[in-house]
Amino acid sequence: MAEITITVKQDDGVKVLKTRPGANLLTVLKENNIPIHTPCGGCGFCTCCKVEVSGKNGTHEMLACRNSVYADCTIRVVPFP
Repeated sequence: MAEITITVKQDDGVKVLKTRPGANLLTVLKENNIPIHTPCGGCGFCTCCKVEVSGKNGTHEMLACRNSVYADCTIRVVPFP
C-alpha cells in the first residue's frame, strides 16, 4: 500500500510524518504528538484545529478534524488566538 508523506512546519522545525491514504489529518497529528487545539474533541464545532495545507492544488486553510489526506502535502498548524 502506498504511503502519504505529510511535512509539518512548526516554530521549532520540520517534522515528516508517514500515513496511509485516507487517514484523518487530526488523528495523524495527534498520533505523532503535534500540538493542536481541539476543545470540541474533533467534532468540527469549535474550528480551532485549522491547518494551512499546501499541495498540488495550492494552499488552503481547513479543519484537520474534517479532512483526510490522499496525497503528499505540507501543513502548518494555524496558531490559536
